[in-house]
Amino acid sequence: MSVDEQVREKVVKYLARSRQALETGRLVLEHEDYIAAVNRAYYAIFYAANAMLTPKGWSEASIPALLRPSGSILLRRASLSRNSVVFMARQFNTRHERSKGQ
Repeated sequence: MSVDEQVREKVVKYLARSRQALETGRLVLEHEDYIAAVNRAYYAIFYAANAMLTPKGWSEASIPALLRPSGSILLRRASLSRNSVVFMARQFNTRHERSKGQ
């Protein structure tokens, strides 16, 4: 398997995990489990970010680390818009705050 095929396979797996997290998030949200819904939203973003960053040479990216300072790594290296980075930062912060309140 070539490097390009390996990268593509990783991206496909990350996107599948992201979709799975989104679907699970929808289900728990319907049952008003907001903490679990925020958790699933976070992981959907985490896996989607990994899918975007894998072709650029990143692997198993940590969203908190990528968002420091002010998402500069994501803005510069992944060519994400500032709105996308702000959205991811808000999701991380929401999840972090929720997890502290458990």
